[in-house]
Amino acid sequence: MDGVTFTDFEDRDTEWVLGAIVAGARATLTPERSGDQSEAMLLERARSDFDRYHHQAKGKDRVILAWHQGKRVGMVWITMEMLYQNPGGAWLLEVFVEPPYRRQGLAGELMAQAEGWAREQGAGEIWLNVGGGNRKALGLYESQGFEVETMHLCKRLSPGS
Repeated sequence: MDGVTFTDFEDRDTEWVLGAIVAGARATLTPERSGDQSEAMLLERARSDFDRYHHQAKGKDRVILAWHQGKRVGMVWITMEMLYQNPGGAWLLEVFVEPPYRRQGLAGELMAQAEGWAREQGAGEIWLNVGGGNRKALGLYESQGFEVETMHLCKRLSPGS
């Protein structure tokens, strides 16, 4: 995407980043689960995760923001923190692009920035999670060379059945 610049996260970006994480979580939830999660709950979880995996991280991480005409329009967050990946792997925690800037290649550019950083850290692989209902994100990740390794399935149980 023309005219986009990339910068590293600064503390002044915190609220925007948290909002992006909430929006990403909302997009990942299935319609059945979406109603179970209030904005306040999602924001608290985003704040907790950002504190844990960015501010208190044991491994290195990087948050990269995309800017267009002085406005934040996207972000990617990647870590070397050991979550579920093999040693020496990176974990892609978040990719977000503001709706008016989607489908223009920006998410791919952000992911390329994250992949470059992961390679610099010596990562041999990058892992990520995507919600089963988030078909657009799944398509993006497949276009970037990601393949399904594991799947989590869920069956919701109703009381008394």
